Amino acid sequence: MQNAFNSLGNANNVVPLENSWVVNTDADSTEISITLHKTDFHQLKLKRVGISETTTYLVLGDGFVVDMAGKLSTALVDGITAKKVKTAGLVIDNVEPRIDVFDLNMNDGTVDIHFTEPVDKNSLNAAKFRLQGKRK
Repeated sequence: MQNAFNSLGNANNVVPLENSWVVNTDADSTEISITLHKTDFHQLKLKRVGISETTTYLVLGDGFVVDMAGKLSTALVDGITAKKVKTAGLVIDNVEPRIDVFDLNMNDGTVDIHFTEPVDKNSLNAAKFRLQGKRK
């Protein structure tokens, strides 16, 4: 998946889906539903694929699927036949990031915060950050 019709030579726009996904479709059909691996899903967000219908394209290699007669599917080629998400076919992310865990290193003064999904580092608001302890 990629965030532009033509992303040739720009790896910042492309997300190769490299991890195992789950095919949700039970029967042979003209439609396939796939649940992406969490890592790939996060990569889509980091590369800003899926933030609007104008930034959501699919490219596929020859033979992604095979039809009932044994014919290989045709490739969707970057910059030539890349397929845009259908109108009203995109559900925009509305999940709020939540802190999963954090680490505090008192030797070097660093705090590592792990969120449940990717966050924009430029959105950090230091005025809203606070650590507190419990007095004995």
